[in-house]
Amino acid sequence: MRLIILTLLFLSSFKSVVAAADIDRMRELFELVDKDEKYYIELDKLTKHTTYRQPIPFGYRALYYFMRAKYLYWPNQKLAAFNTGKKIMEAIITLNPNEPELRLIRYSVQYNLPSVLSYNQNVTDDKKILQLALKDKKYNNIHYLINGVLTLYP
Repeated sequence: MRLIILTLLFLSSFKSVVAAADIDRMRELFELVDKDEKYYIELDKLTKHTTYRQPIPFGYRALYYFMRAKYLYWPNQKLAAFNTGKKIMEAIITLNPNEPELRLIRYSVQYNLPSVLSYNQNVTDDKKILQLALKDKKYNNIHYLINGVLTLYP
């Protein structure tokens, strides 16, 4: 019986390590996804089975849809992908309003969208949360992303 419990504990901790590695790769893709289509395809594979119960990966799933809209050709498909990304992003931020990594994704998307899409109303609030996260050691693992985005998109 002890062997079964130890095996289950080992496997569950291994699953956490794999998830952490996936999140690290998602963060890498965040910096690359707008440069080439292959990166958004990889982001799709990493986030395909995420749900709202995994807030950070689900936020990157929303980013996948935003980038899909960029790479699609037909306007109706672009708009459908954009709206799916927007729906996911707003839902996950509603459930996790103080998560700076989600705000980072939304800030970078909203900052770069054409104003005709009318999806830029959260830029100021997101920026404030990101600036606060830079002062919080709890978020040291994403400080480089926040600094990069705020430098690129002041």
